[in-house]
Amino acid sequence: MKKLFITLMMFSIILGLFVYPSVNAASNVDTAYIRLTLLNQDPDPAEPGKYLELRWKVTKFGNDKLEDLKFELQPEYPFSFDKVDTPIKTVGTWMGTSDTDEYYTLYYKIKVADDALEGDYDLDLGYSYGDGLVTTQTYTVRVGEKIEPELVLGEVKSSPIKLLGDTSENQISIELLNIGDDSAENVYASLDLPDGFKSSYSYSTEKNLGNIIAHSSATSTMYIDIEDYVKEGDYQATLNVKYKKTDDDFYSNLQIPINLEVKGKPTFKIESVEYSKNSIEPGDTVDIKLILKNTGSNDVESVSIKAFKESSQPIEFSEKSDFIGTLNVDETGDGILTLDVDKNAMAKKYLLDIEIRSIYNDEVFIQKEKIPLVIEPKTKAFDSRNILTGILLAVIVILSVLLVKKSK
Repeated sequence: MKKLFITLMMFSIILGLFVYPSVNAASNVDTAYIRLTLLNQDPDPAEPGKYLELRWKVTKFGNDKLEDLKFELQPEYPFSFDKVDTPIKTVGTWMGTSDTDEYYTLYYKIKVADDALEGDYDLDLGYSYGDGLVTTQTYTVRVGEKIEPELVLGEVKSSPIKLLGDTSENQISIELLNIGDDSAENVYASLDLPDGFKSSYSYSTEKNLGNIIAHSSATSTMYIDIEDYVKEGDYQATLNVKYKKTDDDFYSNLQIPINLEVKGKPTFKIESVEYSKNSIEPGDTVDIKLILKNTGSNDVESVSIKAFKESSQPIEFSEKSDFIGTLNVDETGDGILTLDVDKNAMAKKYLLDIEIRSIYNDEVFIQKEKIPLVIEPKTKAFDSRNILTGILLAVIVILSVLLVKKSK
């Protein structure tokens, strides 16, 4: 009897082990519930100052329907909602059971604070259905370093390579490098120039460069004129850059110093102009002596002068150039030109074009000047026939008077 009891008890226990799970499963097969799985965050890690997209896979278990299913994301710093999304998502009634291909994707788009620090942050997602009880689950979201554009000065080139005073349309090419990890958008550059420098023409020192993507560059080409009084030396200009960062509505500003190196060049002053005649008249041959002074900052070689005439000028040069030689700083030298004035030249003041040529550092420099040439009216020549005619007339008059007196 005892053995039979023990046998029945063991059979009951074994039967219970097989029957209870089936009963329990049968009792839960209709009870509905959901499971949430965070699929991804985009980008990963999130970027400070930008938007973050989150997606959950929502799976339904049980045959019973779910009524009034709602989700609510509860962000805290450094996350927040703005106008692009809302915290509450309403699904409503959900029938049936999820399978491999049937599930609900929960999507949120939130903003990451611009000053968010790198690290892991908790984000709470609550959901409710049926009786309205809220279940909250916490997820970890990664935030990385702030990704921004970073503009720095690249290569600066000029054409011509040597900038000189009294020149125009010098080309300045300025390269901007974006060494950051994000694009700089709507980049606009303008060049502020020091005294003695100016824009060659309207907007020639301004440039719209568009977008400069990360780890790339763009070059702005400017055109400037340099006044004649600008001496040798270094001059500082300022490149003003404004641009937008991704998702920003305002412009960021940047000032970059640009060095403009002006090289010295020969400069001369015509100290005096001497003419071989005090009064120059039509038909004259005239020597013109020019005395030059080296007013530059360097000694120069092979200094010479050369004259040019316009087709309307009533002169011809018999000696139109002269070699002066080496002139040291503040030293003077002279050259002589010879011209013939046309005999029918009109009396007036003429301006003659003069070129002063010199060599410095194996480079030829030309300085253009003008000198005056004043032609006076031609003096009337002495005519002896008029004197003889006068004498004859006087003799006739005297004789006539004497004859009249004698006859009386």
